[in-house]
Amino acid sequence: METAHGKAQTPFFMPIATKASVKTLDSFDLAGFGAEIILSNTYHLMLRPGIEVIKKAGGLRLAGAPHSRGGGGLHKFMNWPRAILTDSGGYQVFSLAKQRKIKEDGVEFRSHIDGKKFILTPELSLEIQKNLGVDIAMILDICSPYPCSKEDAEESMKLTTEWAKRSKKFKLKKGQMKFGIVQGSVYSDLRLKSAEDLVKLDFDGYAVGGLAVGEPREKMFRILKEIVPKLPEDKPRYLMGVGQPEEIVEAVRSGIDMFDCVLPTRNARHGLLYVWRSGSSLRGANPALVGKRRSNPLVSEIEGDCHAPLCSTRNDMHLPRPMLNTPDFNFSFSGLKTAVLYKVRDLTGVGSPASKALEAGLPTVTRSRLAFEIEEAITEVLVSKTIRAAKKYKVKTIMLAGGVSANKNLRKKMGEAIKAELPNTKYQIPDIQYCTDNAAMTAAAGFFYAKAGKFTPWQKLRVDPNWELL
Repeated sequence: METAHGKAQTPFFMPIATKASVKTLDSFDLAGFGAEIILSNTYHLMLRPGIEVIKKAGGLRLAGAPHSRGGGGLHKFMNWPRAILTDSGGYQVFSLAKQRKIKEDGVEFRSHIDGKKFILTPELSLEIQKNLGVDIAMILDICSPYPCSKEDAEESMKLTTEWAKRSKKFKLKKGQMKFGIVQGSVYSDLRLKSAEDLVKLDFDGYAVGGLAVGEPREKMFRILKEIVPKLPEDKPRYLMGVGQPEEIVEAVRSGIDMFDCVLPTRNARHGLLYVWRSGSSLRGANPALVGKRRSNPLVSEIEGDCHAPLCSTRNDMHLPRPMLNTPDFNFSFSGLKTAVLYKVRDLTGVGSPASKALEAGLPTVTRSRLAFEIEEAITEVLVSKTIRAAKKYKVKTIMLAGGVSANKNLRKKMGEAIKAELPNTKYQIPDIQYCTDNAAMTAAAGFFYAKAGKFTPWQKLRVDPNWELL
C-alpha cells in the first residue's frame, strides 16, 4: 500500500499510539521493529494535547529512517517519519457510552478529562485528521456493542452510512486517504447493506468495524467470510481492533490486509509474550501466551529463530550480585557499576572506553531490561544481607528508611522475605512521601538556612565522619 510517507507491505499490523505514543516505546524502537504504519486516536489527541499544539509542533525527522518525507503535524510531534492512521473517534462512541449522546448531526461527548461538553461531527473529525497531517483518516462511525438488538444495530448502521456520505464530500489534503467503515453488528443482511452502500461511495479503503467487541469468535469469522468478498480487491481492507494471533491468521485467509490492537504492547508490559506451541504452524494458528514473570525463566520457550531485541540479549543480561555470599554484612555496588558499563559496551558493540558505548545508546526495550536487572541485583543483595543480619542478631524490628526505601520493588521484596523467614519480626516502613534521600533532605534544609541568611564559614564547620549513631 502506497502512502504519503512510504509503502506498507500488506498484510500488516499497526502498533497503537492512542495519545501519540506507543507506551514504553519510542520511534527508534518502532522503526527497529519494522513497523511501517502506526495508529493514533482523533478523540484523545483533540482533548490532549490539542490540535493546535500538534500543528505547531517542531521536532526532527527520525535519523536514518527510510521513507522520511518530512511533514509537520503529528509526524513531527511524534518524531515518526512513516505512515500514520487515525481512528475517527468512532470507537469512543462504544467505549465511552456513558459519556456521550448520539445525535443526527454527530456525537455529543463529555470530556473524560474535565467534563466539558463538545460535539464531534463527521466533518470535524476529518478536519482534525486533516490538520494532524495523517496518511489515512477514518470516517466517523457508530460501533454497536455486543449484544444489541437488530433494530439498534440497523439504526446505527444507517446513521453511519449517512455520516459516510457527508464524509465523502469533505476534502482532505493531497496524499491523504479516507476509509469507510462497514457496520451492522453480527447481522449478515445489515453488514451486506452497509458494505454495498459504502462501496458505491468509492472510498480509498474499507474497514470492518464493530467486531471483536464481545461476540463469539465464530460469528466474527462468519461476518468476514460474508463481507470481505463484497469489498474491492484493489483497495485495502482493514479489520479494526483485532487482535489475537490466531484471529489475524484467519482474517488474512479471508482477505483482510490491515490490523490493529493493544494486545501486543499491553501483554508485553505485563511480562507476557506469544510463542508457537511445539509442532504448530501458521496454518494451525496455535500460539501460546506465556510469561507473567518479572524475570527471564520463560526464555527457554522462545524459538531459536526469534529476532526480537529480547531474544538477541536474553542470555546475556544477568548482572553480578556484589558481595552477596561474603560472611559479613557489608555491601558495595562499585563492582555492579563497572559490570553495567561493560554490559553496555558489549550490547552496543562499541569498544573501550565505556563512555563511548554509553554515548552510542541502546534501544528503549534493552535499556528497560538492563535497568530491571540492575534493580534486581541491588534488591537481592540488600534483602539477603538484611535477613541474615536480622537472624544473627535476633532483631525484633526491621526498619527500611531513607531514599532507598522509596523503591517499590525493594519495599515489596523486603516485606515478602521478612514474612517468609522472620514471621515474628516487625517490618516498619514510612509512607512513600517520607522516603526522601538524605542528600535531598540536607539540601532542602540548606536552602531554607540560606534563604534566612544563616551561613557558617566552612572553616568553622564541625565535620567528623567517626560520630557514633545515637
